[in-house]
Amino acid sequence: MSNLLFRNGYIVSMDDAIGTIRGGDVLIRDGEITHVGGPISDLPPDTEIIDAHGGILSPGFVDTHRHCWMTCLRGLNVDHTLMEYLTFVRQNVVNLYSADDVGFGNYIGALEALDAGVTTVLDHSHNIIGPDYADAAVDGLRRSGIRAVFGYGFHDAQAEQSGFATPEDRYADAARIARELADDPLIDFGVALSETGMVPFTQTRREIEVGREHGGLITTHMACAPGLSVCAGLEQFRAGDLLGPDMVFSHGVLLDDDDIASITAAGASIACVHDSELGMGEGPVVLHKLHAHGARATFGADFAPLINGDLFGMIRLSMAVARGARHADTVAQGQLIGSVGLPMRYFLEMATRNGAAALQMDDRVGSLTPGKRGDVVLLKPHGMSMIPLPEPIEAFPLYASSANVHTVAVDGRLVKRDGQLLGVDLAAIGREAERRHEAVYSAGAREPFAMPADWREQTAQAEQIWSANLADA
Repeated sequence: MSNLLFRNGYIVSMDDAIGTIRGGDVLIRDGEITHVGGPISDLPPDTEIIDAHGGILSPGFVDTHRHCWMTCLRGLNVDHTLMEYLTFVRQNVVNLYSADDVGFGNYIGALEALDAGVTTVLDHSHNIIGPDYADAAVDGLRRSGIRAVFGYGFHDAQAEQSGFATPEDRYADAARIARELADDPLIDFGVALSETGMVPFTQTRREIEVGREHGGLITTHMACAPGLSVCAGLEQFRAGDLLGPDMVFSHGVLLDDDDIASITAAGASIACVHDSELGMGEGPVVLHKLHAHGARATFGADFAPLINGDLFGMIRLSMAVARGARHADTVAQGQLIGSVGLPMRYFLEMATRNGAAALQMDDRVGSLTPGKRGDVVLLKPHGMSMIPLPEPIEAFPLYASSANVHTVAVDGRLVKRDGQLLGVDLAAIGREAERRHEAVYSAGAREPFAMPADWREQTAQAEQIWSANLADA
C-alpha cells in the first residue's frame, strides 16, 4: 500500500487533543494515519503528495442510515407520506428488483456517498429476497471502495421470488455473509431487523440473537410511525434486556424522555434523518432532546427516492429545525432566546466521531488521529462557495456541497481526486443507471399511485395484528 501526504491544509481533526491546525499536514502510511500536525519533511519513499493549500482537511463523514439499493429510484417518493411509501415501495416496487439491480444500486449509492465526502455508511439493506441478493449487495459496496457496515435485512419483502422458505433459512444465509466478511478490511457485518410489530416479538428477539452471535451491529427503524405498533417496541427492548451499544435506532422521532434515557444509558445510538422524518409525517423533531440527554445522535441520508445523498444539506436542515424546536416554547411566550443551545460543532460531531462510535468504528475512523485509518476528505472552494473559508472553521458544512469535495481517501487509497471519482466511467454508469431506472419505472413504478379509499380501515385492521405481535414478547 502506498504512502499519502495531504500537505498544507486547514486541519479540522475532530480530535480534542489535536484541535484545528492551519497549514498542517496529514500523513498516511500503509493506510494508517501516522502524522497530524505541522509541516513534515521526513517523508517515506514513494509518498504521493496532495496539495491541500487553501482547503480544509476533515475526517470522512459517517452515514449511519442509508438504503443504498434504492438509488435508481431517485425522486420516486418526493410527494409521498410514510404510509404511501410503505404501501407503494415496500409492498410493490421491491418486487420489480432483481439481485443485479440491488447490487448496482448499492454500487452507485456508495459512489454517491464517496463523491460527497461520506467515507463510511451503514447500509440498511432491506430488500434481501434471496442469497443472490445479499451477494450482489455486498459486491456493490466492495466495487465502490467505501467503508461500510452491511446491514443484512431480515425484513420479508413479500416477493414472489423469495429464496427463503423460513426465517431460519434467512438467518443461515446471514451467517454465511458474516463469515465471508470476517476478514474484509472495509466491510463489517451487521443486521437490519424486520420492522418491529410486523413480526412476533419473539422473532425480533431471535434476529437480535443472530446478529450478536456473529458480532454484528444491529439496526432497526424505531418510533417513527404515529399511532401504530410498527417500528415501535422500545418498551419490549427494555423489558427483555436487549438494548446495547451495538444498536443503531433510526429516526426515533416518537421517543419520549424515558425512551431516550434508556437508549443513552445502554450506549445505543439514534440516526436522525430530518428530511424524511418531517417530510413524510413520521413525527416531530427530537434532536434537541437527544442533545439534552447526552444521547449519541448521528446522521443518515436514508434513501434516494426522497433525499440527496450528501450530509451537508442534512447538517444545515438539522441545525435549523433542532434549534427551532428547542426555542419554540420560549418564542411562543413572546420571549427572546438567550442561547442557541446546540452549537455548530455538535452537528459536525454527529457526522464524524458520533457516527464512528455508533458503528463501533471509533478506533478506526471519525477523527484525524494518528493510529486511525486514513479516511480523509479535502474540501476546496468551488466558484464563490467557501470564499473566504468560514470562521470558526468547524462551520464549513454550512457552506459546502459535493462540489467542494476535492479529494477523498478511504483507508489511505484515493477514491476521488481533483473533483473526480477515480476508476469510474461516469458516462457508462449514467447510461446503466438510466436503463435500470426506466426498466423499474416501466414495470410499474411510474404508474400513478393512490392509496385505497379504505386505507385507514385496512391500517386499523393491520394494527390489531401488529399490536398483538408486540405483545408476544
